[in-house]
Amino acid sequence: MNRSRRRNGRIWRVLAVLAVLWAGCTTSAVPATTPESTTPPAAASGPARLREAALAEPDNPAAHLVLAILAARSDPDAALVHLAELERRGWDIPPGDLFPALVDRADYQAWASRVQARAPRVSSSVVYATIPDPALIPEGIAADPDAGTLYVGSITQRKIVRIHPDGVTTDFVPAGSDGLGPVLGMHVDSARGLLWAASNSAESSPDTAPASVTGSGVFAFDLATGALRHQVRLGAGDDHLLNDLVVSADGQVFVTDSAAGAVYRLPPGAAALQPLVPPGTLHAPNGVALDEDHGRLLVAHVFGISAVEIDTGEVRALAAPEGVVTGGIDGLSLAESSLIGIQNAFGEGRVVRFDLDQAHDRIVAAHVLEAGSPHLHIPTTGAFMAGRWYYIANSHLDALGDDGALIDGASVRDPVILSLPLRPEHARLTAEERRLVAEVDARADAAVAMLERVVDINSGTMNLAGVREVGHVFAEAFERIGFETEWIAQQRQGRAGHLFARRRGASGKRVLLIGHLDTVFEADSEFQRFERLSDDRARGPGVIDIKGGDVAILHALAALDAIGALDDATITVALLGDEESPGGPASRDALIQAARASDVALGFECGLGPNAATIARRGLSEWRLEVQAKPGHSSGIFSDTAGAGAVYEAARVLADFYDALSDQPNLTVNAGLILGGTTIEHDRAHDRGVGVGKSNVIPGAAVVTGDLRALSDQQRERAKATMREIAARSLPQAAATLHFDDGYPSMAPTAGNRRLLFELDEVARALGLGPVRVIDPGRRGAADISFVAPHVPAALAGLGVDGDGWHTPAETIALDSLRVSTQRAAVLLYRLTRAQ
Repeated sequence: MNRSRRRNGRIWRVLAVLAVLWAGCTTSAVPATTPESTTPPAAASGPARLREAALAEPDNPAAHLVLAILAARSDPDAALVHLAELERRGWDIPPGDLFPALVDRADYQAWASRVQARAPRVSSSVVYATIPDPALIPEGIAADPDAGTLYVGSITQRKIVRIHPDGVTTDFVPAGSDGLGPVLGMHVDSARGLLWAASNSAESSPDTAPASVTGSGVFAFDLATGALRHQVRLGAGDDHLLNDLVVSADGQVFVTDSAAGAVYRLPPGAAALQPLVPPGTLHAPNGVALDEDHGRLLVAHVFGISAVEIDTGEVRALAAPEGVVTGGIDGLSLAESSLIGIQNAFGEGRVVRFDLDQAHDRIVAAHVLEAGSPHLHIPTTGAFMAGRWYYIANSHLDALGDDGALIDGASVRDPVILSLPLRPEHARLTAEERRLVAEVDARADAAVAMLERVVDINSGTMNLAGVREVGHVFAEAFERIGFETEWIAQQRQGRAGHLFARRRGASGKRVLLIGHLDTVFEADSEFQRFERLSDDRARGPGVIDIKGGDVAILHALAALDAIGALDDATITVALLGDEESPGGPASRDALIQAARASDVALGFECGLGPNAATIARRGLSEWRLEVQAKPGHSSGIFSDTAGAGAVYEAARVLADFYDALSDQPNLTVNAGLILGGTTIEHDRAHDRGVGVGKSNVIPGAAVVTGDLRALSDQQRERAKATMREIAARSLPQAAATLHFDDGYPSMAPTAGNRRLLFELDEVARALGLGPVRVIDPGRRGAADISFVAPHVPAALAGLGVDGDGWHTPAETIALDSLRVSTQRAAVLLYRLTRAQ
């Protein structure tokens, strides 16, 4: 293996666990008598120097872990002595695969089990975005708060992608552009319109051409265009790993070099990186945060966090309370006198906040913000934007081989960007909100009684009288709490109508609450009554879809009214009578008009699990494929003169649909009905029919119907274009025609929806529910909020009750979820109607 490949292999291990620690896991430990390396300091970061440094810090927990790693293979007993010392000091980071040489020892297994039991399991994050590219292998992330945009760098593909405010991901810097190698740390310089990125030597990867330039360097790209504006490189012959960087207000760039143990600065306009911290000073410096008010950098490394004076380069360790582990940090950020970092080098990755004293001279407390989440798989770096921290949850750096490319067969998932508040523990209810929650709890039995009452009224969409009766029950209840009600009849659409309830005021945001009165269970269904199964379970038609959500709306508003919190609020409730089988586009006119007069829309469909919500729902279009072919005797099939027949042509189109579209994220194309034969009769109104044919006759006609679901209008139109192109490629003597009928629009994941999700998340934390779980839009069907979403600045859906079996005779509610959903809705409404 050539030297370049050896160096790259070492670099990837630095990224995964830090190269020097990895060496201790997989090679013989270095005895205490090993002399200091005679290589230059830039390359002298091997196990011998590391061991010497660890021995010099007997009170540092990170030092004991390093010594245990270095001893594990050649002296397991010595390693376990250090692990025992860690346990005595309260070590609580599960080791993961740090100790392969010890995994078969019972004493090590017992130690690891005790640490696992002690480890915090904390969930403070919500999913912000998913990048549909499992082979991206991201490491660095940067935020542009002015544009609401995130940038994520790829190691394997040597490119930078941009996550737009609506969650859509596009390439910002294409793969390998301008000699860009694997991308690590990044930082947005908003004042100068630049994105700075650290990049390092690379060989070819499977998806890109060989790198035209080698050597580590920093690159500056134009935020508006992605064009390269500036680059500065270190020498290709030296061993460098430029890792993380920050930019000061005056335009200076500061970058860590994990391989050389250095920190460099790049003054504005300079042509070369200048050492601020000389090579060999720090052990694998990684994350860096800028403390401009105090004139220093805060740099993470193997043993902890050090302060570096910008004027002099002086380095001193940042003191921490006994037992607080500050080593092994990757990404590091500073905000509001706190550092937030990702600790991923000492075992299972986690997010930790370190609170600083007033002078930022020492750490005074540490708080684990995220640990044990199924999303976490070698989390790496993060960036602040609009008061929240956004970070890469699953880098999959362990899937890289020695050449920096993905290992064949490695299991990798789409990268997930998580978001959390800096101080999630500060989410608390006010005194008035506690009154509100108590009011909801006091009404819990009445809410269940109301649910039983309306479930026992059959309101299948086509049972018009039943839909009107349920509407009447809700109208009376809304009028009792001061709402004006209106019944909007829908005779022309062949449906019962809709109930609207309104209160008008002048304060806060104008809110639209959406439910529906109808169910899928018609009057002739055998499933008709509410049935209590246990103290917390009940079954009934529409109990979760959506009458439980309707009751949550009503009782949240009733609780708000009871404490006088609705007096100046503007709230519209829309309970539609034909959600399960809409009467046509005109039946949504009143809903869309209400949306245009609102600032926020909330949908109360059932929520696919407790404390969940969704910021996006896919739109729905129906399609119909009609095929005509030359009929004839089957003996001639496949010949140019007889052709392939209508059934083969339909099958070809469907197979090509699958091949072209089945791997598109959030896109589905379903074929629900197929008819073919010599003659066919298709009842389009009820989507059923009859096909007549014989085994010895080439069929002359076929029809296929199905649906198309997409997350955005753009995705839907791209899919339609692909489907039309496929249908046009007919087999001999056949012709296929494709028709589309757009039904529900999509509810796109907009920036406004995400901000509203964060508000709901704060409410959920304050109620003690933990972070809100964001529902995958691929798991949701169409809903009325999709008609509303394009017309309001912000919308959320899935705020209803929890249960299972909707649309089946096993439809069941978790009854306590009615109380919880009502609490969550009431507090969110309280805050929204007081917000500007």
